[in-house]
Parts: sequence; structure tokens; C-alpha cells
Amino acid sequence: MRNLWLLALVALAPLSAQEVKGLDREFYNAYLDSLPNEKKQRTAMVKKNLLAFLKKTIQREDPENGASFAAGLKDDSFQYEEVFQDTPYVRGMMREIPGFRTDKFMFIIKTGPYLIFAGFNVNPALYVTAESQRRLIRVAAPDGHSN
Repeated sequence: MRNLWLLALVALAPLSAQEVKGLDREFYNAYLDSLPNEKKQRTAMVKKNLLAFLKKTIQREDPENGASFAAGLKDDSFQYEEVFQDTPYVRGMMREIPGFRTDKFMFIIKTGPYLIFAGFNVNPALYVTAESQRRLIRVAAPDGHSN
């Protein structure tokens, strides 16, 4: 009877620390994996804002060909780069282009024959927002020849 009692205690005893080792890591990793990927969310928001900006701007700035080009735009049909006021090129743009000023969030976007500057007062990675300034340059005609 005594052996049965000891066997029951051993069976009901909590797992030793060595046997449990790793469950905390497993739980923590599972928790981290369940969190939303903020980088992907911010990238998606920037692309959403820039796509809306492109469709509106290209139609407005190039009334002859812009509407048809903008209608075919998707979030993977343009390249963009955030630029900062401490680079020599951005400083040159601000000095050379009349009325340009630095914004908190500035992007250069390239799609098809268009190269576009967009400035935002609000972070387009966090909020749905409209641009505060823009400038479109047509680097090539639709047939591939430069203007």
C-alpha cells in the first residue's frame, strides 16, 4: 500500500524544472508570432497612400495620357524611396525649385514615364493622408522617347 501511495505522489508531482525547461520560450515565441507585423502594415499603408496620390496626381498633371495610365496602376507598379533633407540632392531641389520646402515625410516615386516628388506633413505609413506638396516630371513619353 505504501508503494502505491508513493507511486501516486510521483505521478501527481509537478514536472521537474528540467522537464519544463523551454515551455516559457515556446510560449514567448508563440506570442511574438501572433503579433501583427508592423513593418508589413506600415509598408501597406505607405503604398496605399502613394497609390491614391499617384492616381490623382498623374491624371491632373498629364491630362492627355495620365487618366489611362493611372487607371492601370497597382501597388506593385511603382517604386518609391523616402528622402531626407540632409542629402545634397534634396537640398539642391529645395534651393533650385521655386516654392519647394522640406516636409516631415518626403518621397520620390517612379512609375512608367513619371518621376514624382511627394511631401507629406503626416506620416503616410501610419495614417491615410493627402500630400502637402507635389512635383511631377515626365522623364519619357509613352512611346519611350524622353521629353
